Amino acid sequence: MPRQALQLLAHAQLAGLGVRLEGVAPPALLLRRLNRFASCSVEPTHLHIRQLEVRPAHARALLDRSDIQVFVLEEPALFGFLLTPRLATDTIYFETAMDVVVRIALAHRLSTLDGLLLHASGWRRPEGVALFFGPSGAGKTATVSQAPAGEFLCDETMAVRFAAGRWVAYGTPFSKSERSMDPLNGALLGAYALEKDEQGRGVRPLSKQDGLARLMRCVMLHGAGASELGGVLATSISLVEAGLVHLLKLRLGQDPWPPIEQARSTADGSA
Repeated sequence: MPRQALQLLAHAQLAGLGVRLEGVAPPALLLRRLNRFASCSVEPTHLHIRQLEVRPAHARALLDRSDIQVFVLEEPALFGFLLTPRLATDTIYFETAMDVVVRIALAHRLSTLDGLLLHASGWRRPEGVALFFGPSGAGKTATVSQAPAGEFLCDETMAVRFAAGRWVAYGTPFSKSERSMDPLNGALLGAYALEKDEQGRGVRPLSKQDGLARLMRCVMLHGAGASELGGVLATSISLVEAGLVHLLKLRLGQDPWPPIEQARSTADGSA
C-alpha cells in the first residue's frame, strides 16, 4: 500500500509556543481539542509534531509506554512517534495515543524553556492566575468549578513558564471540560497545593522542601531523560524560591478566592 502524504492537521499556540501538527489521518479527539483552543497560523513553529507511521484513526491498538517513541530530530524540535501493537494490559484508541504524544512533546519542549507542564487546574481573575495542583481526588476540578467569577483556563493540565522577567500560567486544551476555550494566560498569582480540610483553614505556608516535593509529584515528566529532568528540577526550585507555592486547605464546596485574597493582602501588608 502506498503511504499517504502528510498534511497539516493543526497549527496552534500552546503555552506561548507555536505548535505544528502533521499527519495523514486527522485524530478527531486531538483536533477538536486544538481547534477549540487556539487554531492559528503562529510563526515561528517552536514545536513540530509529525506522524512517522500511523494506523487508521479509529483502529484499536494494544499499547504500552514503550510503544510511544519520541525522537528529537532537529531544531526547532521536530518530534516523531511510532505506534506498534504489543501485548499490554490496556486498550486505548489511536486518538488518545496521539493526544498523549502531544503532551510528551510539549512537556519536553517546556523543560528547555524554563517551563513546566503540570497536573493542575487554573482560573484567571483580572489580577492574575491561580493554579491548583495535587494528586487525583485533591479537588482540582471542583475548585475551578466553584470559583464564582473569572475565566476558566483548564481543569486538568496547566503550563507555567518564566518569561520576560515574570512567571506566566497558561491554560491548555487537555481538559475534562467541554467548555469553549481561548489561549488564556496570565501572570501567576500562586500555585496552590490542594488539601481537603473540614475547617477550611485557607492558605498556609510551606517549607521550600515540602513545597518542592508536592510540586514535583504533579510535574508531567513522561519518561524525561537526565537533561530534561535537570531543567524541570531547576525550574521547579525557581518557582518555589519565588515564594509562589503555597498550601491551600479547603472544605468541600468552599470558594477558594476569599482565602487566597486574604493571604495576598496579609503578605502585601507585611512587605
